[in-house]
Order: sequence, then C-alpha cells, then structure tokens
Amino acid sequence: MELYTLRSPIEMYAQSPALLAAETITYLTFLLCFLHAYRNGGEHMLLLAITLVAASAVDPFCLISPQIRNYYHDHASLLLADRHVAPWQFPLFCDLAYLGAAAVWRLQLPLKVELAAVAVVNSYTFYPADQFFCKWLVYQWHDSDPLYADRNGAGSGQCVPAGSSMWVMTYGITGSLVARYAAKKYYDQGTPLRTMDVNWCRSFLLGVLVFLPGHIFPLFPLFYAPIAMIYGDATLAVRLFFGMCAVYWAQHWWLNRPTALANNTIQHVGARQSTQVLVLAALVWFGGLTCVGLFIPPESVRSLSVHQPFGGQNEATSALCGENETYLFGLPGAIRKKYMCSDHFRFWQLCKGEEAGNAPQPGDETYAICGTKGDAAFWWEYFSAIGIGVGLHLFCLAATAHAGQKEKKNAQEKTKKKEM
Repeated sequence: MELYTLRSPIEMYAQSPALLAAETITYLTFLLCFLHAYRNGGEHMLLLAITLVAASAVDPFCLISPQIRNYYHDHASLLLADRHVAPWQFPLFCDLAYLGAAAVWRLQLPLKVELAAVAVVNSYTFYPADQFFCKWLVYQWHDSDPLYADRNGAGSGQCVPAGSSMWVMTYGITGSLVARYAAKKYYDQGTPLRTMDVNWCRSFLLGVLVFLPGHIFPLFPLFYAPIAMIYGDATLAVRLFFGMCAVYWAQHWWLNRPTALANNTIQHVGARQSTQVLVLAALVWFGGLTCVGLFIPPESVRSLSVHQPFGGQNEATSALCGENETYLFGLPGAIRKKYMCSDHFRFWQLCKGEEAGNAPQPGDETYAICGTKGDAAFWWEYFSAIGIGVGLHLFCLAATAHAGQKEKKNAQEKTKKKEM
C-alpha cells in the first residue's frame, strides 16, 4: 500500500488550479472558524472539535473500504492510503457544520427553531461548494451507485447527489444539537461550558459517540429512504425536508419577531463576539467560490488520479462494462456497476490526448478525465446558490445587529430607571 503522496502547490497551480483553490478556500475558512470558535469557547469549540474528529473517522472508512468507496478524489496536495483519502476534507466538513451554525446561533432562537434554521443556512452554504467540487472534478461520486443515482442541479451541472444535499443538513443539525444540548445542560446547572474543562471534555467524548451514528440515523432510514423508495426520486425527500425546515423557521420568525431575539431562555455564551472573524470566514468561503466560477472554466480541468475503475467504451466492446458488484456488505439492493465506461460518462469525459492514443485501458484505476463546459442553466443556478447563501448569512448578521442595538437601548433604559 502507498501510505501517502505529496504534491507541490506550484504543480497544482499549473495543472490543477481548481483543486488548489478548493484546498485554499477550505483551509483559510477553517482557520478563521477555529479563531472564531477559540474566542467564543464552550459550545463553539465543542462543535468544531466534534465535527473534525467525526470527519477524520468516518471519511477514511468510507473511502478505504471497498464495501463503501462511494467517491474518488483528484490528486490533492496530500493523499493517504493508496490515494483514496484526502485529509483536506476533514476541515472541509468542519466548515460546512460550523459556518451555518455559528451564524444561526447569533439569533438566540429556541432549540427546535434553531435546528431548522441551521439546516436551511447550512444547505445553501455548502450546496454551491458541492456543485464546484463535482463540476470541477475535485471529487467524483460513484457513477452508478443507487444511493447517488438522483442528482440535484440544473443543466450540465446536475451532478450533486440528493443524498449529499440531505447529508449536509443532517450533519449540521446533529452537530448543532449535540453542542447546544451540552451547553444547555451545564447552563441550567449554573456551570457554563468552558473549553477543555472536565465538563467540556466529557461532552466532547460523548458528543463524538452520539454524532457518528446520529448524523445518519434516524433521518436517513426513517425519512429520506422511504420517500426515495416509494416515489423513486430522492430529490423529493431533500426538497420536502428543506421546505419543512424553512417554513418552520419563517413561521416562528414572523409570529415572534418582536420577542424572537429577546426572550430566549438559553443564551449562547459569546455567540455575538468576534463578528468580524465570522464575516471574514464567510467572505473567504463565498468569495472563493465566486472567483472559481469567474476565472476557472470547468472544461479546462484535468484530473489525473485514482478514479472508479475504467471498463472501456461500452458493453459491446468490453465485457467489463456490464460487470456488477455488491457492496454495503451484501445488503438487499446494494448492487452497482463495478466499472465506469466512456459511453456512459455523464459529468466528465476522456481528455483529448488520451482519446488520441493514450486512453486508459480496461481495468485501469489511475487515469485522466476532463471536465465539461457549463451551460447557461448551470451558471445561473451556481451563482444563484452563492447569492442565496450570502443572503442568509447577511440576514443572520443584520438581525443580530438590530437585536444588539435593542438590547443596549433596553439596558440603558433600565439603568436610567434605577438612577431615578
């Protein structure tokens, strides 16, 4: 086994600018999220630590085990375990959980409303990134896995699996719930959660154990899977869940606008501190995604790395194209194509040079694929998703700024009454 491979940023800049951009955006955003969490402490650090450890445990297992192995990476700056694991994704999963939750926590909402708001904000924080990673070949989902057969997106960018969009919401909800519950428990006891104290460490260890199964169960088997199987369209489950969360949040906000920010029984300690850092993190995230869309054409991308095994052109010319494999340890219905064949490519293509005489041979796992041009429908959705994400973060920022001014005014009025 090849334990690790390294790739210089200079080589990535020349050959894989989109991948370099993905890593840069991820690491810079994570550093700013870490700084914000460090300054706020308590549940902020708890959320960041739990999602980082969980990602570091789950992602390698999903990629190394042939029983899962549901997506493949482009050749990143660091790859582990025969080029299957890209560690830059560990902080990426922290970014997707933290950016949305930290913005929503500032609103000081009741728990159920808060979780619904986290699902909505997280969804549009990460959806344009999911589009970027898929369209620009930063990673490629297994092309024939039934779990990812239904794809979100518009036009030539319809490549984001519905399961990924659902997972983003459940990942954020579970992380926020675990951190929020721990903070509430100790707040009620009169011992606020402080980073690295005994209560925090105990909550961290227990939180990881709860988070690992909690971000999959029960929502996926009890909500997502039944709708996907009954209607044969997993995107319907995603739209329903997102819609319910959005309506619940909007309904609460509309009915409780005068008191929504003032009368919450549980306060997030320090949730409104270090505003500039959180704003800068969102600017790096959404600004980076915007720059990628403006300056790096997806059709210019070439990914030379480990991919789903290549089977040839089609079933008529190669028997491998019709070969299936079982996965998920033999669960009923867990059957997919083992090899990917060029006639069935949906989101990428063989590169021109490879077609001219350097094409991958049947059975190859390491070969080059190239991106495809984005059409008008894709670009409209990509930049619209970024705009919606920015709008949601601005809403959280503006609402809490107004609430802060109102609280300051109320405090001044109380002080005047006491002096009188």
